Amino acid sequence: MEKNFLFVITLLIGFVRSQRIAFGSCNKHNVDTRVWNAIAARKPRAFIFGGDTVYGDEMSPTGFKGANLTRLKDIYGQQWEVQDFKQLVDEMNASAPVDLSGKPVFPLLGTIDDHEYGINDGDRTYPDKKKTKELFLDFFKVPKDSPRWNRPGVYDEVTLDFSTHDRSAKISIILLDLRYNRDPYSHPKGDFLGVDQWKWLDKTLKKSKADAHVFISSLQVLPEKRMPYIQLGEWWNRLPESRKRLLDLVERHNVKGPLLLSGDVHYAEISEASCGNKKMVEITSSGLTHSWGDFTFMTFLLTTYMTMMPQKYQTFKRLQRNFGELEFQWEDEPTVTARLFTDTGEMMTEKTWGLNSLTIANTISLFDKTRNDPVPSCSPIHGTLDDSRIQVGYICIVVSWGMALLFVARLWMKALRRLASVVLPQKAKLKSS
Repeated sequence: MEKNFLFVITLLIGFVRSQRIAFGSCNKHNVDTRVWNAIAARKPRAFIFGGDTVYGDEMSPTGFKGANLTRLKDIYGQQWEVQDFKQLVDEMNASAPVDLSGKPVFPLLGTIDDHEYGINDGDRTYPDKKKTKELFLDFFKVPKDSPRWNRPGVYDEVTLDFSTHDRSAKISIILLDLRYNRDPYSHPKGDFLGVDQWKWLDKTLKKSKADAHVFISSLQVLPEKRMPYIQLGEWWNRLPESRKRLLDLVERHNVKGPLLLSGDVHYAEISEASCGNKKMVEITSSGLTHSWGDFTFMTFLLTTYMTMMPQKYQTFKRLQRNFGELEFQWEDEPTVTARLFTDTGEMMTEKTWGLNSLTIANTISLFDKTRNDPVPSCSPIHGTLDDSRIQVGYICIVVSWGMALLFVARLWMKALRRLASVVLPQKAKLKSS
């Protein structure tokens, strides 16, 4: 009897002390799906899709074309037929976390990005966005009485409550929708979230009593520009006023333990901003089933670029397929540990922060240089860069990429000559006979 009692107490202590939430993005249902076994081995309480849950749009000779809705619905169905994925969800659901009311939360959460939204780099002008939103909510088994069905977008917040009678342990998951209301990037003062979502976010943060806040953004927030002077790819700073507004909200509402999770880029990355003795942290996990690391030449190009072109916020990068995990510890000083894994379950990196060290209230915003508050400002972890350092980076990239292209061209020429030495004599022989 005493042994059984001690066993139960041990389980309860472990339950209170540590909670794992897995996350990832960019998933194709019909390629190598071994990642779901690796995630299941980590025993997460929930999994969060950070966008591109499936790929519904299609490539054509002229570029991407919009999703066929029947095909998109079928792809969602086929994702549920991936046995390892379904088994993971079933295992998490068997010990589902609860919300503030004590009601079990379906442990598969997520937000939308362009490829399940219906069109590559899609914005508010996409004509079928209401229909693709409904398919998305159906996939995540969102109850029909949920307010998400009536909102202009899939945005939502759910608080996972792991509290006990003597310790608060509430994690707010904030799912942002960057597609449904986003202005085209051609708008000089464009917006990502739209009026309704901004009002909802402001109200949500203002009333939150959570001990940690996890913001799910399908696009990266902290990195300002991947290639200085060049608009390449998507990230929040393509619409800089929206980025400023988001981070100002986090600061103004004294949001406890904020963490940014993002996807989209097809590699893993950790970005950090220094705010005096505080930090703002973003963990990017992208490429559950495919990544740039699948291609040798792209691995060389991106590794060269990230090495030679300074990355102001980057503290970790890896190009392999990957998924991420947050583990919360609630005893003594509450902490969160972020881990990134390969799709086979090999850990790539691990970092731990105190939740209090992530609360950036009363600092100057990353953007607002006009405020004169006598407090430290936030800045990239590696500081700012002058134009001369950027220009040196570009020169190094051009030289290294040029040498690589010459090397590939030489290999092609050698292969063609070898082929010609075999084919041409055979043709001559056939002609003479």
